[in-house]
Amino acid sequence: MADDKEHNEGLEQCKIDLDYARLKQEERIEQAKLAVEKSKARWTALSIFIPLIAIAVTLVFNHFSELSKAKADLALETKRQGRIFF
Repeated sequence: MADDKEHNEGLEQCKIDLDYARLKQEERIEQAKLAVEKSKARWTALSIFIPLIAIAVTLVFNHFSELSKAKADLALETKRQGRIFF
């Protein structure tokens, strides 16, 4: 009788140990999945922001290019009329 009780306790402890090991392994798997999802989120954000930065740089360059062109056109027009502003 005592041997059966000890045997059952041993089996219960073994079952608890196996459940613990299974849960630890599931936790490691979930942590790995989380790391993959974080990496995907970073790459997605990067794929959105790089084109936005390129657009912003293009707009700034275009603004200064148009400003320079306008100044050159104004200088040319004033020179044609014989006045100098610069």
